[in-house]
Amino acid sequence: MGKPDIEINSLDYQGMLQAVFLATQDAISVVNEKGVHILVNPAYTKITGLEYDDVLGKNALYDIEEGESLHMKVLSTKKPVENTKLKIRPSGKTVVAQAAPIIVNGVMKGSVAVLHDMSGIKDLTDKLEEARKKIKSIDIQVQA
Repeated sequence: MGKPDIEINSLDYQGMLQAVFLATQDAISVVNEKGVHILVNPAYTKITGLEYDDVLGKNALYDIEEGESLHMKVLSTKKPVENTKLKIRPSGKTVVAQAAPIIVNGVMKGSVAVLHDMSGIKDLTDKLEEARKKIKSIDIQVQA
């Protein structure tokens, strides 16, 4: 099955890409070929706790509290990196991140990373564990 035959002029295409970038709930971070942040989306500022202007122009390591910079790994290997757990600063949140090279006309221009906030999943897991303990306690009381 081939690509659908859809005509989109470049202005419409750019507008659609911008809308997707701004609307996604996952954080997106883009660095140039030197590993300097050049673009982040609103979800990135929400998840990290860093303001847009605070991160632009900063090194790819700037927002990492624990773990390896996926951007730097991608820039050195020119290969995507998948499902890596990181702790970001200043929020201290745990995220699962993926990154890929940005290659234009065969030339490495930078790296794009997507960070998925895991704190909601951790909260649900903690609540589930607490509920299991309560159920076990009630079960023990009923059997006694």
